[in-house]
Order: sequence, then structure tokens, then C-alpha cells
Amino acid sequence: MSNDVRDTAIRDATARIFTDLADPQTLNAATNEAWKAPLWSALEESG
Repeated sequence: MSNDVRDTAIRDATARIFTDLADPQTLNAATNEAWKAPLWSALEESG
């Protein structure tokens, strides 16, 4: 896999994770920091 393809795949996966788990609505509605654990887990699982 070329660096450009790999970089694009990483960027796309990261964007999906943040869109799914750390979108502005979720963060603005959060009353505590419980949203962080699922985000970090997803980032760790994605490598």
C-alpha cells in the first residue's frame, strides 16, 4: 500500500470515528466526560 493510500485510509477511518463518537451535538449535550471512553476505545481498536 502506498503512503498516499495508507494516509487516506487512516484519515477516513479517523474522521468516521470522530463523526460517530465525538460530533458537536454529542459533546455539547454531554454532562460529563463519559463520551471519551468509547472514543478512545474506537481509536485504539483502529490502530
